Amino acid sequence: MNWAQLRREILLLVLSAASSWSIAEECRFPSSWQGRWFQGDLGDIQISSDSFLPKGRCIQNIEKTFLLESKDDVRICYSCVVITERHFNVLQYKQSVHCNQAYNSIQTACVIRGDAPLFTLVREPATPIPSPFQGAYTFTYDNMTGLCDTPRSQVAGCASNSHLKFRFKECPGFYDTSNLDLDLEVLATWRDGDNYMYGKFTNKNIVTSKRLIYRCFKYEVRGSTVSLASSADALCQGIFSVTDAPLTMTLSKDGRWPMPGCTFPSWVTQTTWRDMAYAYQYETDDDGYSIRIRHSKIPGYPFRIMKALRCQTGNSSANVFEAVSYTSHGCHSNYQCVRFIKRQNSVIEVHTGEMASMFEDACSGRYTQNLEKKVLIPSSITSTLCPMVNNFSIRTVISPKCQDTIQTGGCYDNSKVKVQLCENVAVQTLECLISWKEQSKTFLVAKIPDDDNMIANCFTIKDNGDNVQLTIDAGCNGDAAFIISQPIQYTFKEQPGPCETTKRDPSDSSEDGLNSDRTSDSNSDSTDNSYNSASYSRTCNNLITLLICNCLYILSLQPRLCS
Repeated sequence: MNWAQLRREILLLVLSAASSWSIAEECRFPSSWQGRWFQGDLGDIQISSDSFLPKGRCIQNIEKTFLLESKDDVRICYSCVVITERHFNVLQYKQSVHCNQAYNSIQTACVIRGDAPLFTLVREPATPIPSPFQGAYTFTYDNMTGLCDTPRSQVAGCASNSHLKFRFKECPGFYDTSNLDLDLEVLATWRDGDNYMYGKFTNKNIVTSKRLIYRCFKYEVRGSTVSLASSADALCQGIFSVTDAPLTMTLSKDGRWPMPGCTFPSWVTQTTWRDMAYAYQYETDDDGYSIRIRHSKIPGYPFRIMKALRCQTGNSSANVFEAVSYTSHGCHSNYQCVRFIKRQNSVIEVHTGEMASMFEDACSGRYTQNLEKKVLIPSSITSTLCPMVNNFSIRTVISPKCQDTIQTGGCYDNSKVKVQLCENVAVQTLECLISWKEQSKTFLVAKIPDDDNMIANCFTIKDNGDNVQLTIDAGCNGDAAFIISQPIQYTFKEQPGPCETTKRDPSDSSEDGLNSDRTSDSNSDSTDNSYNSASYSRTCNNLITLLICNCLYILSLQPRLCS
């Protein structure tokens, strides 16, 4: 078949389709396509609801075929693109050869040869996805200069399941082979006859050209072997098969990479956890075998994965689970002892030992002498009732110049404690997140409301009979910064009289925040016709406080606070 016949057949196909499809009255690109896309040396493409810039504005479309109009000072012309979504992060398209002034409809402009170049677009920025093959491999490679198989190159397993680290080895006597480490982040996979994978290299010190950052791959998985072929640049061109491409590799599973042998307990896996400093988040994979630890405050989507704990063997008791984990820190992996302790339903403690090269050494000897400890709370934790619910004076041994200030724990919001260290210092508020008791110690985790850093502090509450001491607990708090302007060591002592601050602005309404005189409420005449909804709210608040105090008494917290 010659080109003229092929051209006529494609035109007939488009015309036939157009006769059965209705042309959209208003051309719109899917919302999921909108944004910035990279296509190698050809420059970026910006897709909006009705434009495919710099190629033009869409004026007609039939499903994935789009007629574009382009204007300049001299002329108006029309071109056509046929776009296929391969993955949320990858689009591919073919286009008509010229922008034509005469062909101003889909039927006339959208005549595209079957052998027209296929262009690939990758979303920027793109969310990484899990690699289609996981773990560690050894591999041979051929970059069109001969098979480099001695020494064997390696693919290292990494903490992130979207990350592959290729360690290419130089083969003596082979041109254009070298010792080179390349980190690949997987962005998309799809199937179009063959299996395709798209990724980008993240080694900024090695890959300097944006055109060379991105790569397209064909791959084939057969048991423990992976055949992989790579393009030479960002376009998915020149990959004819997994054995015929600018770079081909044969990967074989590395037997030193162990398979998971246990799952973590449900009281660990059912929640996404965070530390007090909100520096890390702990999230379990769906299979329950692996826990991935993410940086919470390093740019990147999602949070950059720092470490992965893969359960190998574990021993469990009621509130303790100890395991040997095959741990990846970045792309360096070894065995590690991990111990989880359940301190409360919403509080766990995790201890990790040093990395050991041998499985049997991980939970013994020097590898467990300096365990790293972190106390974790749920990432989605919300405020709860504070143990200190009443009107108190505060004394701090840290700031002796300002000894007495009234704070109002239960007057405004039972989940917050207001603290003012000095008359001319702004009021600071602690929002209570969770409290629990262990033997004779009561713990409280609190944060500053609406704090962008999300830092929490862990305190101990000591009942001294006539007062309550609130102190930062170093063992529980870890390396979290202090959320108050100075280290906390407060003594709370209940104050008699109404629940209101001593230096209250007279212009404040007594109804605001339920800041009312509870004594006058209790002594008010029951026949007073001025008893309104605000009075009802104040009375209701007193009843709630009474119930809370009874509960605190049962829990052996400070009973004198609620007299």
